[in-house]
Amino acid sequence: MTAEQPQLLVVIGDPAEAHTLETVLGKRGFADSRFAVSARTALSALAIRPADFVLADIDLPEVDGVDLMRTVEEDYPDVVRVLVSDPRELRSLRTSGIAHRCLARPWDVDAIIEIVRRRYEMEASLADQGLEQLLARTDRLPVAPSAYTRIAAEMRSREPSMDRVAAIIAEDPALTAKVLQHVNSAFFALRNEITTVDRAVTLLGTNQVMAIVMSIGLYGQGGGAPAEMIEAIKQNAMKVAALSRVVGKIEGAEPEDRDSAFLAGMLHDCGKLVMATNWAHQYAEIADTDDLALETQIIGADHTLVGAYLLASWKLPDVIVEAVAHHHRPSAGNFDEFGTTGLVHVANALAKRPGDGTLPGIDPDFIGRFDLWDQIALWIDAADDFEYELANA
Repeated sequence: MTAEQPQLLVVIGDPAEAHTLETVLGKRGFADSRFAVSARTALSALAIRPADFVLADIDLPEVDGVDLMRTVEEDYPDVVRVLVSDPRELRSLRTSGIAHRCLARPWDVDAIIEIVRRRYEMEASLADQGLEQLLARTDRLPVAPSAYTRIAAEMRSREPSMDRVAAIIAEDPALTAKVLQHVNSAFFALRNEITTVDRAVTLLGTNQVMAIVMSIGLYGQGGGAPAEMIEAIKQNAMKVAALSRVVGKIEGAEPEDRDSAFLAGMLHDCGKLVMATNWAHQYAEIADTDDLALETQIIGADHTLVGAYLLASWKLPDVIVEAVAHHHRPSAGNFDEFGTTGLVHVANALAKRPGDGTLPGIDPDFIGRFDLWDQIALWIDAADDFEYELANA
């Protein structure tokens, strides 16, 4: 993509609505945007000239927007997919992963421009020359756990089934045992022991179970890194994921933001895993710090960008990649909402708080942007309560 002229293909079945949106986009600098009235004409347009973004209404003639997104994902995997729907459908669509972003009707030009801006900024940060040179020297990057990939595919199917999600996990007895071990750990503070994967999926929901599966698969690929180092990264990841739910409850976060934050919390330090696996000697010097500048000096890039690069290569949703990339300094991402990244950032700061009533790991510019200074004491108290219950479970 080129930031000067992003190529947008907008698919709307209503000609009047399309004309209005085309006019507004043109005035905002997107004069090169193309429009289609159906999935068929959209795919024909893509075959003639590629696009960077496909934005489609879910309600289209003949073939709906969901099926269009499935075809675009298969035939044009590098295209950013944005689906626009009735607000009541948003959560299930976001859970499905069928699109990179889901927006509520009516079409919002400001929201579209924000998606384009954030995608360009993320791609620019991941195209950093130092990061590319570092990863070129990598012996191996972890691969996305196969069970997670299959579950994600199931959730993108026309009629996703919780029973099939449970069946995918149950096929692997070792994975089943680890999932149940995680679910019954003190981090989840469940009243009764969960003895079946079916019950775990029903009780926790697919998103949290997917996060657990991803975490188990990822941290099981430790390679040559010391086992205690991998375990420390995993335990911290579980704490951040759990604390993101605590903060989300206090802030009244949307369910999809809490779900995304839980997954991003589980994965937020996956860049450290890559470093510990591929550069164990160098990483050992900085394993107990979160000094991003020192990481860059010693290894060549910091763990936030390495982790974001890994998850982007796995095609995880943009919101997860962004949260991992900015979990230390979200103000650098110019976010216009607290959202998933804010939850993970605060949870990460809480997990490393010194215990003196302060939160030195917090990003003051980000907290100030949303005027949340008065919330810090509430967050610390809630984290103290959570950790007390964890220790006494």
